[in-house]
Amino acid sequence: MIGLVTGIIQEELKNDYFGTLEKVATIGFQGMEFGKTLAREGYSREAVKSKLDSLGIQVVTMHIKTEDLVEDIQGLIEQAEFAGAKFLDVVWSPCETKEQVLEMAKILDTSALILKEHGFVLTYHNHHHEFLNMFDGVRAIKILVENTKELKFQVDVCWAKFGGVEPETFISHLGKRCAILHMKDLRNTTEIGDFIEVGDGIVDFPAVIAAAKAAGVEWFIVEQDKPYLLSPMDSIERSYKNLKAML
Repeated sequence: MIGLVTGIIQEELKNDYFGTLEKVATIGFQGMEFGKTLAREGYSREAVKSKLDSLGIQVVTMHIKTEDLVEDIQGLIEQAEFAGAKFLDVVWSPCETKEQVLEMAKILDTSALILKEHGFVLTYHNHHHEFLNMFDGVRAIKILVENTKELKFQVDVCWAKFGGVEPETFISHLGKRCAILHMKDLRNTTEIGDFIEVGDGIVDFPAVIAAAKAAGVEWFIVEQDKPYLLSPMDSIERSYKNLKAML
């Protein structure tokens, strides 16, 4: 199933929230990722959920921070239950020292177990720094993987590639701990943030998809932080069509 991260269409959503959601559904997206609440300025969470339900769009993931887990995990559970989301995803965390990574691992694994008991999956979303930062010759991402058990991962294939690791290799290494994917492409690995539509860049998506399916991944989430040449709506439509043709 194909979902969408809405960052690239933030202006469209600001200008016409429900109209833009309708366009997303018309393109064919089956799910979307949100923050830790569905509520938006001018729209209650109830109104947003009702609109999504009417369009047949599933709330796949709630984006959170590590501190949200520490400060109010019960509140996150309530929000996720209301939204009908399966995944709660920690979208970013610093990893400047090995000790920092180990402390994060402890928090995330403890939280993952609590969420699991309530029927949710906690995932960690990688960027490139977890691959580039090394301690005693070991990548930060490997330390995080090896020091957690319950935590799953939302692999961002673009950032893994930019970090010097083939994403399909990382996905295969994680196996069943790879729960969901961010499908994002880039033009090169020399300039940070040089993104392009899914399938138009250098990421080997057939290999990624094969590894993900072997791991049991069901949701493939399109993400592009900023447009390249196309308008935001044309961009997500091209990414959707390219990805759908490969699945």
